[in-house]
Amino acid sequence: MDNYPFSIPFLYSSPVNYTLAYPIRPGPPDDIPCGRSWILDKISGDSLEKSLDGYTLDEVIEGFDIIRRKWKAGLEILEKALDKSQSPHKDEELGTAKTCCHVFRSAWNTYRAYKLRKNWNGLSIKEFMKIADDEIRNIEEILPVLKNDARQGFHGEGFGYMFNETLV
Repeated sequence: MDNYPFSIPFLYSSPVNYTLAYPIRPGPPDDIPCGRSWILDKISGDSLEKSLDGYTLDEVIEGFDIIRRKWKAGLEILEKALDKSQSPHKDEELGTAKTCCHVFRSAWNTYRAYKLRKNWNGLSIKEFMKIADDEIRNIEEILPVLKNDARQGFHGEGFGYMFNETLV
C-alpha cells in the first residue's frame, strides 16, 4: 500500500469506497464533486478534483496501477495457498481479497477515465472505450463475489452499502 495516495482530501473526497458502482461516462466532466467517501451520498457529480489535493492526477493513476498489479499477483498466491485449506473462512477471506483487487482496478480505471475526460475531444472516444471495456470486465469478474457475500461493499460509518451486486 506504499503507492496508495494517502491524504485526508483523498480519503474523504475520492470515489474509491464506491468506485465499483461509480459511473464512468464519456465526455467532459462536470464541475460538481463526486459524493463523499464515507457517507451514502447520491452520486451526482463527476469531478474528482477535491480528491487530488496533495497528489497529481498522474500520481494517483500510477499509484493505483502499481497497487492493482501487485494486489493481483498476491491474490494469485493467496488462491493457491487457500486451495487446499480446510478453513471454514477461506472463501470469505478470498472474496475479500478479490473485492480489494477489483476496487483498486476500478479506481485505476476511474482516474484514467477522468484524466481523459478533462481533455476530451472527438478522438478521445477510442481510448475511453478501452478503459470502459476493462471496467466492464472488472465488474463482470467481481459480480459473483458480491452475489455470494453480502458483507462486501458495506460501510459501517455510512450505515449502508457503498456498492453491492445491485448497485454495481
